[in-house]
Amino acid sequence: MANYRGGKITKTTILGKSFLGMCLFLGAANYAFSEDGEIKLNSNDGSTKLIVQDKNAATVFSVDSDGNTVISGTAAIAGSGFSVGSSTLVVKDGNVGIGTTSPTAQLHVTGSVRFSGAGTPAAGKVLTSNVDGNASWQATAATPSGRVIMYSGSWNFDASGLGTGPLEGWALCNGSNGTLNLADRFVMVSTTLAGQGVTGGTNFYSLTVEQLPSHNHAVTDPGHNHGYVHTDTDSPSTGWGLNVSNTYIKSPGYGSISSAASNITLGLTGSGAAIDNRP
Repeated sequence: MANYRGGKITKTTILGKSFLGMCLFLGAANYAFSEDGEIKLNSNDGSTKLIVQDKNAATVFSVDSDGNTVISGTAAIAGSGFSVGSSTLVVKDGNVGIGTTSPTAQLHVTGSVRFSGAGTPAAGKVLTSNVDGNASWQATAATPSGRVIMYSGSWNFDASGLGTGPLEGWALCNGSNGTLNLADRFVMVSTTLAGQGVTGGTNFYSLTVEQLPSHNHAVTDPGHNHGYVHTDTDSPSTGWGLNVSNTYIKSPGYGSISSAASNITLGLTGSGAAIDNRP
């Protein structure tokens, strides 16, 4: 190894690596060029380690003594991505992937996401957007106590009806824990203010005769007959005979019609079942 310093070529080692080429010492900086293509630049005064300038002497790339790199222009990476420490950031087909090498959306994040620059985050807040698409953390409106809602999700309630897990703070309306008992009931909107817990109506209701709609009944008539009885009498006068020539006998007659059952029946309409009064 050789070091050219003040016109002398001597052996030198920089950063624990032996260089087989030559090293130059010019002013306050050491310049080392190795056979395997490495370039080592080190300033004795602790200033910038490496500076690359364009033809106008403007700095386009520099590395300071703390290892920070500054690129004044646009950096072009031929590969599909690059790694930062043990994390991976990939730009592929216009999609940015964080934690994934195959992003399928313009921003594809695998793992947790934290937004700390959109207002003040806090437990229970939600991330909302304004008309310009700018996001910010907003507090949700508090749910008033006593609110009754319809629910058909997972059964996250304990034996007493108190909500657990995602339903913590809620309770079933089963009459326990200070709630109304709405079992087999429904909530109805009223124009008047009723007292808390006031109920009305029944589950089932039977109509009265006055409430029955106009309807027909079927009539069954098997048919029937009436008998007729006629009685005639003849009483000739004493001393007279009957002259059958060109004469006739006129006598009073008596008749009767016997009674007969009609056997007509009326069919029933309906079965008398109670009406379910619930919606």
